[in-house]
Amino acid sequence: MTIFTQLLLAFTLPPLRLRPHLASSRLARLTMADERGVATDSTKRSGFRFSSGGASSDGLGDSKPSSPYLPISEGYLDGDKPDAAWALAATNFVKQGRTILSQIGETVGLLPGDPLRPPACLGLSLSNEAVKEAERRREAAGGSVDAHPVSRTLYDVGCLLLDNLFDQRPIQRFWFLEIIARIPYFSYVSMLHLYESFGWWRGPELRKVHNAEEWNELHHLLIMEALGGNAQWSDRFLGYHVAFAYYWFLLGVYLCSPRIAYQFMELLEAHAVDTYSTFVKENRERLSQLPPPAVARSYYAEGDLYYF
Repeated sequence: MTIFTQLLLAFTLPPLRLRPHLASSRLARLTMADERGVATDSTKRSGFRFSSGGASSDGLGDSKPSSPYLPISEGYLDGDKPDAAWALAATNFVKQGRTILSQIGETVGLLPGDPLRPPACLGLSLSNEAVKEAERRREAAGGSVDAHPVSRTLYDVGCLLLDNLFDQRPIQRFWFLEIIARIPYFSYVSMLHLYESFGWWRGPELRKVHNAEEWNELHHLLIMEALGGNAQWSDRFLGYHVAFAYYWFLLGVYLCSPRIAYQFMELLEAHAVDTYSTFVKENRERLSQLPPPAVARSYYAEGDLYYF
């Protein structure tokens, strides 16, 4: 399955709105129709210097060529259980410190950048104006979100910042969006645990749905990390701190009005669909030439998409 097909499935068709057996059968049909020969052909055409430890083996029973993507083990999967907070903070400080120096060195020209490292090597683009136009068309067709005026204002300001901070950096923008996209589910589950602990309200099925949604968003995030979306320290710094503030903001909003909290998330999800749809249209030919990252193949071809 090409990365083009993965993106269509992952981002323009929210899986929790589909019945699991229908989505799985659709994925199976697409996989069988698109699987043979694509990775090998695109590897020959792309001219990339492939990284070792990429998607050379995806667990599907046959050997695949190395991919131009980053192995997820470089920075996300950190073992079976966490260490003490101070030890984690110290380790992260040292790791982030090295990347700060590297980014500064590349910015001022003391260190050479690597044009063959993703996402620079992928040759992908995104027009901010096209995304805005997609949003205007959706809302004109009746797909606007009925959100609180304050939520809409915050959303508009956030979109303006995204357009300026990630102009012509689509993969970094997507990574930032996926970091943010997980936060509502963390906040909602925290509040549901609080309500249940106080004996106010119990809804295990709702928590189950939110856990499944977060599991899906996690794999969107992992795909963007494999594409190099979090390669720069400045992007990680911004993403993690905005996510931290967003988490606590949503806790307060949910405490006062769960409806408004869910509406704000719906605004962001609608924006994500507009953004990814535009991205696929603009890069259709290029995406059809790229093999999917190993984590995408593993999740969409092997894993339980719904976590139920």
